[in-house]
Amino acid sequence: MLRTMTIATCFVLSVATLAAADPLEAVRSGQLLLRRGSRGASVAALQRALTQEGYPLSADGVFGIRTEAAVRAFQGSRGLSVDGIVGRATVGALSGDASQPTPQPQPTPQPQPQPTPGSTPGVTIPARPSGARAGSVVLSSTNSLSVSQRGAVLEREILAGNVPNFERSFVTLTLRSGGSTLELQVCPDWLAVGSDRDFVRVPLDPRSAQRIADRFGCVLPTRALVNAIWQQASLKLRPVTLPPGRQMQSNEWLRRNEAGNEAQRRISPLGLLVSGLKKDVVLTNRLNARPSQVAIYGWHRQNGNPWQPLSTVHGWSYVDYSHGIRLIARRAKLDGNTVDLDQLYARGDSRVSDEGALTWRRYR
Repeated sequence: MLRTMTIATCFVLSVATLAAADPLEAVRSGQLLLRRGSRGASVAALQRALTQEGYPLSADGVFGIRTEAAVRAFQGSRGLSVDGIVGRATVGALSGDASQPTPQPQPTPQPQPQPTPGSTPGVTIPARPSGARAGSVVLSSTNSLSVSQRGAVLEREILAGNVPNFERSFVTLTLRSGGSTLELQVCPDWLAVGSDRDFVRVPLDPRSAQRIADRFGCVLPTRALVNAIWQQASLKLRPVTLPPGRQMQSNEWLRRNEAGNEAQRRISPLGLLVSGLKKDVVLTNRLNARPSQVAIYGWHRQNGNPWQPLSTVHGWSYVDYSHGIRLIARRAKLDGNTVDLDQLYARGDSRVSDEGALTWRRYR
């Protein structure tokens, strides 16, 4: 017993000695992992290193949701396993020596390398082309186009990989029922065009959204999943509403809505699971009787009640500033085993559908 205690004590002292010399050395040597809930000098050093990589954080030594989001975004940008846990590989990819505090101002964040396609297992978003246009530039190029023509431009841009980095690292949504655990991988925000520095969440008609989801190995959500995303979202932001009318489909209204959205979101790092900013284009059995319509739902208020009840009022070609597209990876984990989310829809798993077996699982 004494010998065991002595060995354990020596190990703790060894780690402490390493930490004193270099707060991240214990992580580099494989003796320590940093994750949500970790605290101390090693976490502060990690936060400084991430800030130098362009993910601004306060070096408070507390590994919370913002630090985890920055870690996930950095891991995705370097083609590492995106798990939010900092070990040898993640620390090894961090450039420079940020282990010690410095009174000098942080350098201007530099554009990050693009992640390899498939940072999230089963999701196949192409790498962003080196000459891809910023989101605001893409949107401005459609100012004189019709809504349908604008949608065609946005669809082409997204299918070509003009998607911000932070949307390539999906977030785990955990749903439990009767002792069974389902893990889904969800895009942290609504589908956007552009870069991390300049992106626009784009409203698309459901057929365009379906084509993109199919190409990227994803599905569209149900009402049940939109509710689950709101419940587990790190950022529950308020809907930004604008006066109704024909201008609702215009670029100007989309810009105003995005300005209000970002005024709320920009105080937090990219990559956190966000809810409340858009109505979702969803799947529902109601469309079996109305196949030429679009189903929208969500835009949750701060009290959790959706601004938009499930609706199939509009024709499929109707798109306005309030609509958004949330992608969910088809590949999921059910009690540790890989499953197809589309099959869970068809079976009517109550965690993913509140309508029983879903017979309308894609827009034609």
